[in-house]
Amino acid sequence: MGLFPAYPDRNAKVQKRKPLPCLRARDEAIHRIQELGEEGRAEWKKEMRYHQRSKVETLMFRYKTLLGDRLSSRKKSTQATEIAVKLDVLNRMIELGMPKCYKVIN
Repeated sequence: MGLFPAYPDRNAKVQKRKPLPCLRARDEAIHRIQELGEEGRAEWKKEMRYHQRSKVETLMFRYKTLLGDRLSSRKKSTQATEIAVKLDVLNRMIELGMPKCYKVIN
């Protein structure tokens, strides 16, 4: 009937697959984390400034929630001014909400 075994031949060479180009950055990150040792992931995050994206996303959320997600100006130059004013307002609100911290000397 022409049946063949479903297991690989012991004498056949195992071919190593080439890594996919789309996974190269991931593989390099994993390798770097392993190089750094026990605290590898935390150190890698500091090296890569990993939490910068989260900070930017939080800023945009605050901006859109408090000041709206649309611009009322039509011209590019006045849109830039509108954004600058809104960011000044947002920075002032953040500044007013921050607690005052002082170093205590014993």
